Amino acid sequence: MSRRTRKILLWSLAPVIIGVFVVANMRRSGEKRVEVRFDEAKRRDLTQVVRATGKVRSATEVNLSGTIMGQVVDLAVKEGDFVEKGQFLLRLDDAQYREDLRRAEAALASAEASQRIAQAECDRATQAAQRKRALHERGLASNEELELAETSLSSADASCDARIKDVSRFRAEVRASEDILGKTAFHAPISGVIARLNVEAGENVITGTMNNPGTVILTIADLSAMEVVAEVDETDVVRVSVGQRAKIRVDALPDTSFPGTVSEVASAGRRSGTGVDEATDFEVTIRFDQDVPAVRTEMTADVEVTTAARDSALTVPIPAVVARDRKDLDAPKPGQKRNEVAEAEAEEGEEGREGDVARRNRDDLVMGVFVVKDGKASFVPVRIGISDDRFMEILSGALDPGTKIIVGPYKSLRTLKPGKAVKPAKKTSKKSEP
Repeated sequence: MSRRTRKILLWSLAPVIIGVFVVANMRRSGEKRVEVRFDEAKRRDLTQVVRATGKVRSATEVNLSGTIMGQVVDLAVKEGDFVEKGQFLLRLDDAQYREDLRRAEAALASAEASQRIAQAECDRATQAAQRKRALHERGLASNEELELAETSLSSADASCDARIKDVSRFRAEVRASEDILGKTAFHAPISGVIARLNVEAGENVITGTMNNPGTVILTIADLSAMEVVAEVDETDVVRVSVGQRAKIRVDALPDTSFPGTVSEVASAGRRSGTGVDEATDFEVTIRFDQDVPAVRTEMTADVEVTTAARDSALTVPIPAVVARDRKDLDAPKPGQKRNEVAEAEAEEGEEGREGDVARRNRDDLVMGVFVVKDGKASFVPVRIGISDDRFMEILSGALDPGTKIIVGPYKSLRTLKPGKAVKPAKKTSKKSEP
């Protein structure tokens, strides 16, 4: 074989030899690169919101209920009417209550006549007793006659006091009858719209008892001041407070939003659901900051309460922030192999490890992000702040704007360990992304 032929053969075999050495080296190291997606830490304006759904109602709403029983005989309004404060609304049948008032007034008149008679008797007894005292002082009346006159005076005084008390009692009965009669007529306590009218002329109104609520005759709502009562989850309500700004979207008015302000946050929650589906929600009231004539009570609305805002905050995508156990943060030493069983379980996507982490003491967990150094994953502990739908604020940690961080895929990031070799994931369609 000529010298030139040997050279050509050598040059042609060189790539094969190099490939063999590379493959052998990779097999020797046993290291497999994990495919991941990258992003960068950036400064952004961040706004944290709490979202909830609720019902629209008027800020001032009055339910009129009957305190006495009776039949509706005069109904002067209909649902949707606007009424002024003090305007007549309806009347119940008052025939019986008028008769009760007449009886009370007659009894009062009789008691007042008896009082006048008793007062006259008391005056006569007083004069007789005074004459007997004068005669007794001059020796013209015996002790027995004086005692008899004074006894008659005492009896007359007692009778007069009894008649005075009778008059007071009957006057109270007259006032009570007048009050009951007055309750047969209903007048508007506020100015507003008849939002609900639950009776018609001829229907009976009943009063409430311990186990049976009374008839709500009608509801008057002041539509000039409207609000939304939203159900906020217990995990979010801790960030909501009175005075925070909000955005209100009413389902009946699409593509339109209205400014609002949190006016009330319930101090006690309400439970709903059972078992694993049980949840606790808190009522949060958001007042419309402007008059919205098209909005009506009981409409469905979505609210977004702005609970915090940051200008030019250092942020990372939310999927980049992970929790790791402290003992798992140390990178494996050269030549050290991880637990093959744990690796196999992680590759199969089992959730046992996640459950273990969740059950550990929170003090054993460290929040952080994975950055890329020399082609390997490095865990950086961070302290997080507020977040929106996509990004989370980084308050402290060894991160700077532009730092390359790992954001997914979730299956890889969930089990990623410090020191693991990584490489960019192949671009795939959104439907095929893990």
